[in-house]
Amino acid sequence: MRRKNERRLYSRYPAEGMTAEVGGVIHPVRDISLGGMRLEGIVSEPCSVITFVLFAAVDADGADKEKTIVATGLVLRHHRNSTAIAFQNATMPLMKMVVRQAARQLGIEPYLVK
Repeated sequence: MRRKNERRLYSRYPAEGMTAEVGGVIHPVRDISLGGMRLEGIVSEPCSVITFVLFAAVDADGADKEKTIVATGLVLRHHRNSTAIAFQNATMPLMKMVVRQAARQLGIEPYLVK
């Protein structure tokens, strides 16, 4: 949800139910946008490029259309007990997963996500 003074290019959405595996460790995803995500826990050092597996949250009806995505990201910073990661070379399946997650959290159809 964008605030008036928000400096980010993309709106961030809650990522309830999503997880990411980095280096064999599963981390809850706190929030996600078309540009990146914030993970719970400290992952790697800032400025390092990481590969991760992103696991979609499962719909209430049990559907998980895009179950997992393997992607790369740039670790931007650590803040308290979280890690900000920018997606690198994002793919269409990754973007679809982000849009579906945002729609799920907002209770709207995916085509309405902006």
